[in-house]
Amino acid sequence: MRAKLDAQTDPTINLYEIEQFGKKVIKEPLKRAEEMKLKGLALSGGGIRSATFNLGILQKLAQLDKLKDFDYLSTVSGGGYIGSWLSSWIQRAGSVEKVTEHLDPKKSTAPLADEIRPLRWLRMYSNYLSPNSSIMSSDSWTMGMTWLRNTLINQTILLLLLLTALSFVNVFFYGWKMIAEVRTGANIGYEINELHLFLWSLAIVVPGAILSGIGMSTYHVSQNPRVKWSLGSIGRSPYLSTGLIIWAGISAYMITAWFYKVSDKLNCFECKVETLWPLVISGLLAMAIIAFIGRYYNMIPARIHWFKLTLYLGVSSLVATCAGILVLSGAWQLIGYLKFKQPLSNDDTIFIVGLPLILEAICVSVVVRMAVMGSFFPDERREWWAKMGAEVHRIILIWLLITSATLLLHDAFRKIFDYLIETYPGIFAGWMAFIGYAVRLAYLSGTSGNKSKAGKWDIKEYFIRFAPYLFLIGFLLLGVIILNEITSVFNYMPGTLEYYLILGVAIGAVTAFLSWRVGVNEFSLHYFYRNRLVRAYLGATRSVRDREATYNTFTGFDKADDIPISSLLTQRKYIGPYPLINTALSATDVSSLDRQDRKAESFIFSPLFCGFDFSPTSSASSSGSRTFQYGYRPSDDFSAPGGPSLGTAMAISGAAVNPNMGYHTSAAIAFLLTIFNVRLGWWIGNPRFNCWKRSSPRTGLAYLIKDLVGRSDISSDYVCLSDGAHFDNMGLYELIRRRCNYIVLGDAEEDSTSTCDGLANAIRRCRIDFGVEIEIDVSPITNKDKETRFCKAHVVEGKINYPGNPDPGKLIYVKAALTGDEPIDLREYFMDNPEFPQQSTGDQFFDESQFESYRKLGYNSI
Repeated sequence: MRAKLDAQTDPTINLYEIEQFGKKVIKEPLKRAEEMKLKGLALSGGGIRSATFNLGILQKLAQLDKLKDFDYLSTVSGGGYIGSWLSSWIQRAGSVEKVTEHLDPKKSTAPLADEIRPLRWLRMYSNYLSPNSSIMSSDSWTMGMTWLRNTLINQTILLLLLLTALSFVNVFFYGWKMIAEVRTGANIGYEINELHLFLWSLAIVVPGAILSGIGMSTYHVSQNPRVKWSLGSIGRSPYLSTGLIIWAGISAYMITAWFYKVSDKLNCFECKVETLWPLVISGLLAMAIIAFIGRYYNMIPARIHWFKLTLYLGVSSLVATCAGILVLSGAWQLIGYLKFKQPLSNDDTIFIVGLPLILEAICVSVVVRMAVMGSFFPDERREWWAKMGAEVHRIILIWLLITSATLLLHDAFRKIFDYLIETYPGIFAGWMAFIGYAVRLAYLSGTSGNKSKAGKWDIKEYFIRFAPYLFLIGFLLLGVIILNEITSVFNYMPGTLEYYLILGVAIGAVTAFLSWRVGVNEFSLHYFYRNRLVRAYLGATRSVRDREATYNTFTGFDKADDIPISSLLTQRKYIGPYPLINTALSATDVSSLDRQDRKAESFIFSPLFCGFDFSPTSSASSSGSRTFQYGYRPSDDFSAPGGPSLGTAMAISGAAVNPNMGYHTSAAIAFLLTIFNVRLGWWIGNPRFNCWKRSSPRTGLAYLIKDLVGRSDISSDYVCLSDGAHFDNMGLYELIRRRCNYIVLGDAEEDSTSTCDGLANAIRRCRIDFGVEIEIDVSPITNKDKETRFCKAHVVEGKINYPGNPDPGKLIYVKAALTGDEPIDLREYFMDNPEFPQQSTGDQFFDESQFESYRKLGYNSI
């Protein structure tokens, strides 16, 4: 009943699936949930600190014989470690009552007895990432070599991608030179054929004018949803702007080549302006096309006579065209100057600056036309052109950076290298040290879970934000050097278009093959992390006899430690609280602006269904896959036959460090973490699309690039999952969604400032998304004595006010805090470690005293 109710708690999510699988639908599930007075246990995130603190809470609840009373077990990150441990123990023992008997420290036998081996195993693997922590141990070296291997594989793919891009820049360059050397009807001998020039200009401007007009037409064309292809639908397509920019780039590319070819035929600026007069006619024609298709005549008030309307449009078009021709003539003049002026005389410079100059001429003509039309050109249309201008100038910047790096950087560096050859090793070492320190800061930024205050940057944040640019310079330089070395090996071949085309295609093919075989998940750090979590927390609940019969004696791992999450159902002999493992679906690109600060959605793994709720305004229509209007899938089939394992869900829920990590996402941090492969998250099939049964993308390059730039969304075929703390670090959100009447929350997140930030964040989101008001006074916990740093209480009680329900629910909030009444060993540990119990989440290497202190604190808090 409880699992069925969970599947229907939100009636907008799962009714379709339940009907599909032949299950009986519960009428008014929210009302039914409130009538059942459901109880939930939430265990917060915080890595092994949270897992160990919440272990103590579980032991105390077992002693009070309360574990069997809970309907739901909602866990996040470190809470998921110990929650999964409990669920697997219940599943293997047969019932929660049997586990309670062994978990209760007052009823259990001696600490070394086999019956409580799951507890003793946790102590053995408190340093779960590297159980033998010696620097020369096999565990430490395995950890280091695994990271190095995976990092080099991913960096190789990124380097090959860079070499592919640099090769094609050379293809464009030599193609441009080849075009410039072709004899056309527009420049025969020293005479420029005006008719051919006019025809060429028409071929360039008319397609661009048509695309621009279609974009403008959207303001006066209503969209019929039944018509797939219409002027309005094409104009609203995101591909229209891309097509227009590509066409403008091709046009600028061709014009620059022609200017370069004929720059020696006309010397004076006036002669160039006179030569380009045929472009006035083609420019006016282009302006007329834009005005007609874009329905400019609908912008002018109806009271204005048609003659005035024609005059407005005609004058603005003529002035804009003349302004564009003047700028084009200036670009032509500059290209001629660069061609013959020493020491700037080289084709590379002209190729680099020529295309941006032509694009600027187009932009100037658009701006001038808007200025002349003034108030008759509506602001909504100016916004369209402003967005287009922003995209064009972004492309210009990228063009200047890539072409300059490809064609100029190597020669510039060679001169610097010759001058600083003796200090080169020191410069390289300093560069590596700088980047390495920045990566360390990025890692700590991800594990702390603290969001920077707006407008308050410290020196470390500036350091992190500057580091990617410094790394990118070195990475570009490395790519250019390697490409030049490859070229020098085949020095018998001239640097021609064909050579670089073959080279670019060959390197691109190798890149595609490697990204297909390597994927985006296989060689991240996820498997390293997951395998050790499974051994430490799920291997703990197996009997000695079973594990000794199947585990690998060399590695110490055993696949049988893990179990399918779908096995944790009552009908499959699981008698215990229904587990909800919380993760965050990163969504830095959102269509609903009210959710843009979150940059994430709540994504759960449970025995019955896996998935996420989504805003009805969030469209996935841009994807090529079929879109389903629900975000949950049956766990038996999601991501793989048999569904995800409990270990996989636990590891994803604890993926604290990842390029995409909800509202902690930063472009600079994402870049550093991806380059150095500090990636614990997982790209998985989007449950809204047909690929929901796949655990990973077929080819990982596109998603590796998304990690690199810190971009993800809910509309891609695959979504990025990471630590549940990147959305809700308490595990409270999903319990409130299910209308739990009584909730116990164990909070051991890192909270050195005593602000209860995680609780406040969860309360805020429950109010916004569910209309549920939670009232709780945490001042007995947050108000600490300045001298002793002790607070007044470990536990406070709050009210949960559900809409339409006059009887409030109850929230019991248990915080990792010190009150001064702790046992002597806890006080001693606190004196030796003043950060306790708020030590950094980055510390995942607990020793015996640290483990016992957090366990005892949790046990002592209730």
